[in-house]
Amino acid sequence: MRPPTALRRSLSRVFASLGLASILVGASMTGCDVEETPVCGNGKIEAGEACDGTHFGAAACADFGFDSGALTCSAQCTVDSSTCAFADADGDGALTDAETAAGTDPTNPDSDTDGFTDGEEIAAGSDPLTLDSWPVSLQRWPNRLVEFPADSGVATGWTKGKMAANVAFTDQYGNPFDLHQLYGYNVVITVGARWCGPCNEAAKTSEAMWEEFSNQGIVFVEMLVDGPTPGKQATLTDIQFWAKKYHLQFPVAFRSGAGSSLDAAVSSLPTYFFIGRDMVVRDIFEGYPGDPLIRSKAKKLLTQ
Repeated sequence: MRPPTALRRSLSRVFASLGLASILVGASMTGCDVEETPVCGNGKIEAGEACDGTHFGAAACADFGFDSGALTCSAQCTVDSSTCAFADADGDGALTDAETAAGTDPTNPDSDTDGFTDGEEIAAGSDPLTLDSWPVSLQRWPNRLVEFPADSGVATGWTKGKMAANVAFTDQYGNPFDLHQLYGYNVVITVGARWCGPCNEAAKTSEAMWEEFSNQGIVFVEMLVDGPTPGKQATLTDIQFWAKKYHLQFPVAFRSGAGSSLDAAVSSLPTYFFIGRDMVVRDIFEGYPGDPLIRSKAKKLLTQ
């Protein structure tokens, strides 16, 4: 029961003399209960607090879209998620949030099967969802050997209509690569030599041709059979000289190891082989016909 007004005034004077007047100021006494104000830092989650100390209710990093870590509570009793983290479930170098933003599969390290991880492509600015986009700056080439059909049912060789036989190359960076790892791409192979005048003339515009078609799924490969001396096989030095002289960023290579059926298929230099995404030889041209014809045959590959 609320004390009479006279009694309350009397009590106020008594408590004021003891320095306890604040207990009664603005308070509505019902028995001995006094209204409490939430206190941040008392270890209890109260009204207006998202957390307090080590108490978060049922909240966890996962509730904020993270994969791991532990929440912390700020001095103002608000949740701090800065110690939470995203995971890299497939080990491709891209965290879950980056893969989500890019639309890639966070459980598949190579979403477009081009031989470059999603993390590599995201970091390099290429499209990890498009086979025809890959990071040239990494100075290696697409590798789809795992996608190459074990039994294609198509005879191999270097004539039109046959699947191009595999060739082991060494590129201008000294790295080995196989022709068949480019399965799934259109390929234009130019077979030439350092000593060959028309080959040198053609190489002057090769980089421009590559830049025109590289994002359309065509990979250009320049293979040198000879160095500066006819009949003397090209070496890494020759390949590097050629790539530097003509500023070539696509594969420039010499054949590694023993001779191949490709050597036997070439009777004049340069010789161009136009190969479809299925590795089947679509067209062959001997000599340097000029850029317009090469461009025309390259465009034709895109429609087959």
